[in-house]
Order: sequence, then C-alpha cells, then structure tokens
Amino acid sequence: MTVHLLPWDKSRNLLEQANRLYDKAATFDCIEAGDLVAVKLHVGEFGNPNYVQPCFVHEIVRKIKERGGKPFLTDSNTYYLAQRHNAVDHMQTALINGFNLAPFIVADGLKSENFTLIETKGVLNEIEVSGAIIQADAMIVISHCKGK
Repeated sequence: MTVHLLPWDKSRNLLEQANRLYDKAATFDCIEAGDLVAVKLHVGEFGNPNYVQPCFVHEIVRKIKERGGKPFLTDSNTYYLAQRHNAVDHMQTALINGFNLAPFIVADGLKSENFTLIETKGVLNEIEVSGAIIQADAMIVISHCKGK
C-alpha cells in the first residue's frame, strides 16, 4: 500500500502565524535584558483541554529568552475548591498539562496569602494583585476564550 502525503503549507502553521502577529504588535518590546517576566496563563484542570496549548506558551517563552528576559509561568490559585486551589496541586497540574519550559510560580503563594491590595478608580474600590505579578518587571498575558 502506498501512502501519499500532501505537501505541507507553511502558511497554515499556527505557530508561525502567531509569531508574525507578536512581531507586528511589538509584543516583546516591553522586555529588557535581565527582566523577570511573568507569563500569566491558565494551565487548565487535569483532563480538561480548554486552555492555550503548551506549544504556544513555549514559543512565547522562547521569544522572551531571545530578548534576554527571564520568563516564569504564573497564575493565581482558585478561590473555589479545585485542582488549582493550593500551590502544590496547582504546580502539579501545570506540569501534567505540559507547562514545563520555564519555572511555574504560583503568583499568590502556597494558600493564596501573597497579595497586595491596590486602590482602583473603577467599579471596585480595590483589588487584590498577586505578589509575583507585582514583583515582575514585565508581564505577558495569555488569555483564552470559552465559547459555547
């Protein structure tokens, strides 16, 4: 039996398309050599595929390192009881789901105790900002949509 492979169209490579967008938007221009760069993401729950896949995050980490930054992946623990309710379980979930190209630091500490209250001018008078976010020199936020 002969298998015929179709030629791969590089223009359809999602990582290359994402990199073109990052470059056009000057996404990494906020990073200077030596900066500690928080890469804020959602690592998902174990067994749930609804999060930005690690290959895209790894590419962002690579681009931060190219600029001389020191990236770390981060997220805050959940307020509700789940696999990401404390730092130990949160970090294990991150590793199991493939987020391992940079250190994973839970932004608000072991049991959500590391934060600073910041006054705001919006609907809320103040918000809690996680300690690792406040201490970072720069931050890249990786968001995902939950369409149904």
